[in-house]
Amino acid sequence: MESNKETPRFIPMWVKFYDLPLEMWNPIGLSYIASGVGKPLHMDRVMEEMCRHGLGRVGFARILVEVDAARKLPDIVHISMPCDESTELEIMVVKLDYQWRPTQCPRCYVFRHRDVEEF
Repeated sequence: MESNKETPRFIPMWVKFYDLPLEMWNPIGLSYIASGVGKPLHMDRVMEEMCRHGLGRVGFARILVEVDAARKLPDIVHISMPCDESTELEIMVVKLDYQWRPTQCPRCYVFRHRDVEEF
């Protein structure tokens, strides 16, 4: 019997998003920002309640995102926001924090293996 362990291509990860503009604290805005990391899957219960009722105050949004193993995990996401009374866009930086980071090859970014030269 042969065991074949494939390296996962996508992996769900909880990501915290800091320094969010107030206008983005809604399901559409949070989904837009999370898509800069991967495919948004789910908000945690606190985020859902805040978006549903417009109540509460937290310093970050926590979202489950499916990330691609072939891409480096970003530490920040840039978003474009319209400036007040202007047609110009302002680029804002959203800081990210991962609840857990899997081992990722520094050369090809695939999860669960390391570059052989590292050892």
